[in-house]
Amino acid sequence: MNRPLFVSLDGPKGAGKTTLLEAITKVLRADNQKVIRLCEKKSDPFRSETMALVNTLARNPGRDLEWQVCQRLADSRAWISRHVLTKQPADSIILIDRWYPSDAAFRRIVPFAEIVQLNL
Repeated sequence: MNRPLFVSLDGPKGAGKTTLLEAITKVLRADNQKVIRLCEKKSDPFRSETMALVNTLARNPGRDLEWQVCQRLADSRAWISRHVLTKQPADSIILIDRWYPSDAAFRRIVPFAEIVQLNL
């Protein structure tokens, strides 16, 4: 491998994503693969502000606020892509549970296609 392999496991809460990633990590490391486990919430320096906005949205749903949340989450993923993923070893396998598709699926007002476009 001449660049890292980035693998995201998406799905609803409680589906077993983290458990599956732990098992995958164990198998890959036993095969002497360099595995990096990342968590979006631990990699984003602006996560607390974003989550405050998410909590406000939960109490006061609306298109403008939901769009702001989608924008913040897209900005977070862009920041992680530029500042975290680029620093990982070239021969590594990067595993993360959740990335933008699950976030887009759980939005109620902003259409899925708009959220996907925001994350490109």
